[in-house]
Amino acid sequence: MNGKRAYNRRSDDQRIADLEAQIESIRTRTEEKARPDGPVLKAVPSVARHLRKFADKCHQFGRADLANSVFAFLAGLERAAESDPIGERRGRKSNDE
Repeated sequence: MNGKRAYNRRSDDQRIADLEAQIESIRTRTEEKARPDGPVLKAVPSVARHLRKFADKCHQFGRADLANSVFAFLAGLERAAESDPIGERRGRKSNDE
C-alpha cells in the first residue's frame, strides 16, 4: 500500500461545466416527457427487441429474405422515431399552392 491516496480536486470551472451539463440533460428529459407521442416512443425499444429476435429466428430457419425485410423495417422505424412528428410532415401539395 502506498499510504495516502491522491485526490484530484475539481476547479470551479469544472464544477460549473458539470452542473450545466446536468441542467441540459434535465431539460432534454422534460422536453421528451412533454411530447404528445411519449408513450409511443417509450415502446419503440421493446418493439425493436422483439423484431430483432424474430429476425434471428428467421435466419435460424433459412429465411434470410424475411430477416432482411424485418431489419429494413426496423431501421425505418428507429429513424422515424427519432424525428419530430410535427416539424417534418410532408404531404401532397394542395391545388391552392
